[in-house]
Amino acid sequence: MNQPRLGRREAEQDAFITTVNRVLDFARERAIPLAFVGAVVAVLIVGGAWYASRQFDRRAEEFVTMFEASAKFDEALDAAGEERGQLLDQVAQELQRIEIPRYRLRAQFLAAHALLEKGEAAEAGRRFQALARAENGSLGLFAQIGYGAALEVQEDWEGALNAYDEAALSAYRSAPGYDVAWVDAAFGRGRAARRLGRPDLARAAYRSVVERHRQARDAALQAREQTLNRRIREFIQEHQGAAAGADLLALSQRLDEWIRATLQKPEAQQRGLDEAVRLLDEADAYRSALVEARRAEARGDDDSALFSYQTAVGEEIVVPTFDHYRRALLELERLGSLGLQPQAEGTQPASVPTPK
Repeated sequence: MNQPRLGRREAEQDAFITTVNRVLDFARERAIPLAFVGAVVAVLIVGGAWYASRQFDRRAEEFVTMFEASAKFDEALDAAGEERGQLLDQVAQELQRIEIPRYRLRAQFLAAHALLEKGEAAEAGRRFQALARAENGSLGLFAQIGYGAALEVQEDWEGALNAYDEAALSAYRSAPGYDVAWVDAAFGRGRAARRLGRPDLARAAYRSVVERHRQARDAALQAREQTLNRRIREFIQEHQGAAAGADLLALSQRLDEWIRATLQKPEAQQRGLDEAVRLLDEADAYRSALVEARRAEARGDDDSALFSYQTAVGEEIVVPTFDHYRRALLELERLGSLGLQPQAEGTQPASVPTPK
C-alpha cells in the first residue's frame, strides 16, 4: 500500500538520517579519522539535498504537465473537427509523460476519456474498466461511469446496463462524488433499457431519480429551515438576552416585534436593525416559496413548483439536482408516449465527469 505523501517524505528523511548514523557508527568502531568521516558525511548530505531537489523538480514538472493537459482537454471538448482531434492527440502525448503515482491515475483516466472523445470506444472501455477499482476512489467510480459510456457508444446495451447497475457502484459508496455518479448511472440505465426494449427498467431508473431528488430536496428544505431558526434564535438571544422557541413562524413573529420596538428608539440605539430586517426577509421568502411550491404541486403545476422549491432551498445542495428531476420527468413522459416501444433515436451516451 502506498504511504501518504507526507508519510513517504518523513520515511525518506528517516532513512537518510539512519544512513548518516550508520556511517558514524562504522567509523567509531574502526577508529577511522573523523576528518575523513566528515568528508563522507558531507558528500552524503550534498547528495541527499541534490536528490531531494531533483525529486521536487520532478513533482513540480509533472504537476504542471498534468495541469496543462487537463486545460488542453477542456479546450478540446469545446473544439470541433480536425482541431478537436489534434488537441486530443496532444493531450494523450502529454499524459504519457506522467509517472509519479500521485498524478498517474488521473492521467490514465484523462487518456481514456480522450480516447472516448476521439471515437476509440473499445480501447477507452478497456482502460476505464482497468481503472474501475474501489481502491482508486473517485477516479475508480467515474471510470465505472466511463466504462458504461464506452459500451453505449459500441451499442452494447446489455453491457452498459450492467455497468450502470447500482450493484456495480456499491463498492464506491464512500467515495466523494458518489451521488453525482449515481445520477449519471441512473440515466445510463434508462437509456440502455430503452434500447433493449425494456421500458419497465427504464421507468424504474427515471423514477429512482425523481424519488431520490424529492428526498434530497426535503432534506435540503429541512436544513435551510434549521439554519434560519438557528440564526434568528441566536440574534434574539444576543439582542434580547432571552431564550426563543424553535418554530420558524414563532421566531419570525418574535423578530418582527423586536424590529418594530427598535424602530421606535433613537437611531443610536438601533444596533442590529439591518441584520434583523435581512433575517426576517429571508425567513418570509423561505416560508412564502414553500407555501407556493406546495400549492403548485397540488394543482399539478410542476414548473411553478420547481421554481418555488428552488427559491425555498436557497444555496443548499440538492443531488439529484432540479435539472436532473426535470429531465427524469421528461423521460418518463416520453416513455408514456412511446408505450411499450423502445426508444430508437435521440439518445446520447453519458458524458463522463472528471473527478476534481
